[in-house]
Amino acid sequence: MARKPQTAANARGEVWLDLGERKVRLKLTVGVLADVEDELGIESLDALPMSGKAIIALIVHLARAAGETVTDAELRAADLDIHEVVETIGKLSGRPAQTGNAPAPSV
Repeated sequence: MARKPQTAANARGEVWLDLGERKVRLKLTVGVLADVEDELGIESLDALPMSGKAIIALIVHLARAAGETVTDAELRAADLDIHEVVETIGKLSGRPAQTGNAPAPSV
Protein backbone atom coordinates (compact mmCIF):
# COMPACT_ATOMS: atom_id res chain seq x y z
CA MET A 1 0.00 0.00 0.00
CA ALA A 2 1.40 3.39 -0.98
CA ARG A 3 2.30 5.81 1.76
CA LYS A 4 0.49 9.10 1.27
CA PRO A 5 2.53 12.28 1.71
CA GLN A 6 1.47 14.50 4.58
CA THR A 7 1.42 18.22 3.96
CA ALA A 8 1.19 21.36 6.03
CA ALA A 9 1.62 24.91 4.80
CA ASN A 10 3.14 27.67 6.88
CA ALA A 11 3.31 31.45 6.65
CA ARG A 12 6.41 31.40 4.41
CA GLY A 13 4.61 29.69 1.55
CA GLU A 14 6.19 26.32 2.18
CA VAL A 15 4.68 22.85 2.37
CA TRP A 16 6.07 19.59 3.71
CA LEU A 17 6.31 16.42 1.63
CA ASP A 18 6.58 13.12 3.53
CA LEU A 19 8.99 10.79 1.75
CA GLY A 20 8.43 7.99 4.25
CA GLU A 21 11.88 8.07 5.82
CA ARG A 22 11.85 11.83 6.28
CA LYS A 23 9.94 14.99 5.43
CA VAL A 24 11.25 17.72 3.14
CA ARG A 25 10.10 21.31 2.81
CA LEU A 26 9.12 22.60 -0.62
CA LYS A 27 9.00 26.27 -1.62
CA LEU A 28 7.96 27.85 -4.91
CA THR A 29 10.08 30.74 -6.22
CA VAL A 30 10.58 32.42 -9.57
CA GLY A 31 14.02 30.78 -9.65
CA VAL A 32 12.42 27.35 -9.31
CA LEU A 33 10.15 28.08 -12.25
CA ALA A 34 13.09 29.17 -14.42
CA ASP A 35 15.28 26.22 -13.36
CA VAL A 36 12.59 23.64 -14.12
CA GLU A 37 11.74 25.27 -17.46
CA ASP A 38 15.44 25.25 -18.41
CA GLU A 39 16.01 21.66 -17.26
CA LEU A 40 12.98 20.32 -19.12
CA GLY A 41 13.36 22.54 -22.19
CA ILE A 42 9.91 24.11 -21.86
CA GLU A 43 8.81 27.74 -22.13
CA SER A 44 6.44 27.72 -19.14
CA LEU A 45 5.04 25.34 -16.57
CA ASP A 46 1.86 25.25 -18.66
CA ALA A 47 3.87 22.88 -20.87
CA LEU A 48 5.07 20.74 -17.93
CA PRO A 49 4.53 17.10 -18.86
CA MET A 50 2.85 14.97 -16.23
CA SER A 51 5.73 12.51 -16.18
CA GLY A 52 7.76 10.98 -13.39
CA LYS A 53 10.92 12.75 -14.54
CA ALA A 54 9.18 16.14 -14.62
CA ILE A 55 7.65 15.68 -11.17
CA ILE A 56 11.01 14.56 -9.73
CA ALA A 57 12.79 17.57 -11.28
CA LEU A 58 10.17 19.89 -9.86
CA ILE A 59 10.41 18.39 -6.34
CA VAL A 60 14.22 18.58 -6.39
CA HIS A 61 14.11 22.29 -7.28
CA LEU A 62 11.26 23.09 -4.85
CA ALA A 63 13.19 21.40 -2.03
CA ARG A 64 16.39 23.28 -2.92
CA ALA A 65 14.50 26.60 -2.76
CA ALA A 66 13.39 25.70 0.78
CA GLY A 67 16.97 24.90 1.82
CA GLU A 68 16.49 21.13 1.63
CA THR A 69 18.42 18.50 -0.29
CA VAL A 70 16.66 15.59 -1.97
CA THR A 71 18.01 13.47 -4.80
CA ASP A 72 16.45 11.94 -7.88
CA ALA A 73 17.35 8.49 -6.52
CA GLU A 74 15.67 9.19 -3.17
CA LEU A 75 12.47 10.29 -4.90
CA ARG A 76 12.49 7.32 -7.27
CA ALA A 77 12.81 4.97 -4.28
CA ALA A 78 10.09 6.70 -2.22
CA ASP A 79 6.63 5.13 -2.21
CA LEU A 80 4.71 8.28 -3.14
CA ASP A 81 1.15 8.60 -4.40
CA ILE A 82 1.27 10.80 -7.52
CA HIS A 83 -2.10 12.43 -6.86
CA GLU A 84 -1.04 13.45 -3.35
CA VAL A 85 2.29 14.78 -4.64
CA VAL A 86 0.57 16.89 -7.32
CA GLU A 87 -1.92 18.16 -4.73
CA THR A 88 0.94 19.14 -2.40
CA ILE A 89 2.76 21.00 -5.16
CA GLY A 90 -0.49 22.71 -6.14
CA LYS A 91 -0.81 24.11 -2.61
CA LEU A 92 2.35 26.14 -3.21
CA SER A 93 0.73 28.07 -6.04
CA GLY A 94 -2.49 28.67 -4.14
CA ARG A 95 -4.40 27.11 -7.02
CA PRO A 96 -6.03 23.69 -7.19
CA ALA A 97 -3.82 21.04 -8.73
CA GLN A 98 -5.00 18.90 -11.61
CA THR A 99 -4.06 15.29 -12.20
CA GLY A 100 -4.54 12.78 -14.97
CA ASN A 101 -4.42 14.10 -18.51
CA ALA A 102 -5.20 17.65 -17.49
CA PRO A 103 -2.41 20.19 -17.82
CA ALA A 104 -0.40 21.09 -14.75
CA PRO A 105 -1.50 24.27 -13.00
CA SER A 106 0.21 27.37 -14.32
CA VAL A 107 1.94 29.49 -11.72
